[in-house]
Amino acid sequence: MPALLALLHEQLKKNTPIAAVTIATQQGSTPRTAGAKMLVTPEGLLSGTIGGGLLEARAIDEARHIAKQGGSRLMYVDLAGAPDDGTDMICGGSVHVFIERIDADDEITALFGSLLHRLDQGENVFLLTSLSGGERRILPEDPVGGATRGACIIQLDDREWLLEPYMAQSLLLIVGGGHISLPTSQLAASCGFIVTVMDDRPEFASPGRFPWARSVLLKPRFIDCFVDLPVWEDSAIIIVTRGHAHDATVLEQALATKAGYIGMIGSRRKRDAVYAALAAKGISAGQIARAHSPIGLSIGAETPAEIAVSIMAEIIALRAAAKQTPVPQPA
Repeated sequence: MPALLALLHEQLKKNTPIAAVTIATQQGSTPRTAGAKMLVTPEGLLSGTIGGGLLEARAIDEARHIAKQGGSRLMYVDLAGAPDDGTDMICGGSVHVFIERIDADDEITALFGSLLHRLDQGENVFLLTSLSGGERRILPEDPVGGATRGACIIQLDDREWLLEPYMAQSLLLIVGGGHISLPTSQLAASCGFIVTVMDDRPEFASPGRFPWARSVLLKPRFIDCFVDLPVWEDSAIIIVTRGHAHDATVLEQALATKAGYIGMIGSRRKRDAVYAALAAKGISAGQIARAHSPIGLSIGAETPAEIAVSIMAEIIALRAAAKQTPVPQPA
C-alpha cells in the first residue's frame, strides 16, 4: 500500500486526473478484503487491484468516468450467482466500492505527502474520507476504539466516513547473507516489507549484493545484531547463517526481542541441538517455542527460490491470522 500511495502522490504533484477505488465494506467471500485499492486514470487502470474479474471491470469503467468528470460514488456489487458471460469468479459475497476523484490541489497533495512521511517514520495512522465530499483527516489513533482491521464505513459527526488504517511497513531482518537470503530478501521487499540483511563477512554484507534491501549491515561474529533496530511485534527475523553455532548466537538475541516472527533454517536434528544449548543457558521452553524451525511452510521446497517462497508464505499466513483475531471490546 505505501507504494500505491507514493504513486498517487506523484500523480497529484503532476496534476494528473485520478480516481481512487477502495473496497469500503465486505460481506462473505470476496476476491479481496476491505481496504484493497486501485488507482484509475481517464484512460484506465493505473495500478493496484480490487480482485479482478467483472467486479474490477465495472469499477474501472465507473472510475474512468469519475476521473474525467469528478465527484464520487459508493457502488454496491453483489458477487453471488453466475455472471451472464461466465468470466467472473462466483464468490458468494458482496462489497461496497467507494470511488472518488482526488483533485490535485496543494492541500490534498500535502496531506498525502504527510501520510507517506508518517508511514516512513514507522507511524500507524488512520485516514478518514467523507463519503459526501472531499474532506479528509489523518488521525493518529483508531476512532472506533481499536476495532479496525481493514477499511470500513463509520458514522462520525452525523456523517458517513470511509476509515482506512495505514500501517507502517513491517521490518524483516535476515541474518545471514548467503544463497537463501538473496531470493528471500527480494521476495520480502516485493511483498512490502522493509528489509535489512546482515552478515559477519564483508563480501556478503554488501549493499550491491542486496539492492532491494533498505540496509545491509556488517556484524562481526554476529554480536549485537538487533541493537538500535526498531524490532516490534510486527517485525520478522529470519536466521539463515552458515552454521548452527552462529544460528544459536543469533536465536538467543532474537528471543530477547519483541519480534512477532522468528524463524531458523535447518533440520530438526540441528534445531534440537540449538534448543538444548539455549535451554542449558536458562532460556525457558516458552521463549524457545516462539521460534519456527525448520523454517517455512512444508511445501517440499528444495531450491533457494522455493525455500524463499515457503518462508514468506509462513510469515504472511501468520500475519493474516493475527489480523483475523477478534479485537477485545470494552465491557
